[in-house]
Amino acid sequence: MNAKQLNALCKTALRRNYTGFPATFDELFKSFDNWVPKVDILENSEAFVFRFELPGVNADDVEISVEKDRLLVKGKKAKAESQEGESYHMSERSYGEFERSFRFESAIDADAVSAESKDGILTLRVQKAEEAKPRRIEVKLG
Repeated sequence: MNAKQLNALCKTALRRNYTGFPATFDELFKSFDNWVPKVDILENSEAFVFRFELPGVNADDVEISVEKDRLLVKGKKAKAESQEGESYHMSERSYGEFERSFRFESAIDADAVSAESKDGILTLRVQKAEEAKPRRIEVKLG
């Protein structure tokens, strides 16, 4: 059996077992077109720092909330409207609504969260609660 025959056999089996299986790879990848911004998460002794890639997203379109041990970041990236007389040949950029949620294992100070956006990067700084910060214990000589 050659590769072409094996490919046809796999497609037939998949279509038979999974209704609604995409007929082409383009259709398959369109189903994965939900946009989720990438994020880097760092931790130091004082805080957690989140850096989201949000190029083209207005600050007014981002909502940040903290509840107990959970950080929620959601928003939307609007698709640019084509001008009169223009039509797309190709559109590869992602648009739409997104939501990211993160849980903290250590206590945080929900009142000490800051957000700054610069050059398409949203930086969130979530301060640790005092009881979660490392502290030095002095040993007394007796």
